[in-house]
Amino acid sequence: MRMFRLIGVAVLSSIVGPLLQPSDSPAQGLSSDTLVLTNSDNGNTANASVGQMINVNLVGNLTTGYGWTLTSISSDSVATNGPMTYTVNQGGGVGVGGTFSFSFLAAKPGDVTLGFEYRRAGDTLPAQTFTVTIHVMADPPLLSISLIQPNIIISWPMAGSANFFLEGTTTFAPAQWLALNALPIPEGTNYTVKLGASGNGLYFRLRHL
Repeated sequence: MRMFRLIGVAVLSSIVGPLLQPSDSPAQGLSSDTLVLTNSDNGNTANASVGQMINVNLVGNLTTGYGWTLTSISSDSVATNGPMTYTVNQGGGVGVGGTFSFSFLAAKPGDVTLGFEYRRAGDTLPAQTFTVTIHVMADPPLLSISLIQPNIIISWPMAGSANFFLEGTTTFAPAQWLALNALPIPEGTNYTVKLGASGNGLYFRLRHL
């Protein structure tokens, strides 16, 4: 999973477009959107940004007497965000299973491991376990843009920008992000990239490796 900050730039006839909201990648991108983790994420590590909602959705069957419970949180980088909920699978019926949902909030930068167990009341050992590590990162750096004839200047803070690089695409249908052949230049506390104000419209983002 990677972290992005996105900006729209119309580089046609020297017109600069509006700033866009952060956007996530198709698979667990970092943004204001909720990060959803499921049984398939068992043992994995996922990335989240401070302030991001996190849902852990685990499949089970409450009618059997089994249920998922949160058994451990290794640090305070995430906080619980309400009680567990159970949703019966669509269609319902006797003995139909469902999903146990646990809600969290990414509270501060750091690593946290969440542990869950699937068991019946009174059982000594769980039938299943689930663990996931979440790497909570501070907000990604924000791109800014200005028009200084004859160039468009894209800049972002050096602080917190380690392992980021600038990409561009001409369309979102679908987006085809490519690294730009432009070297960021340190200027004061920012990195800057200068581009000519002509040609086709482009959208830019910072991508974290």
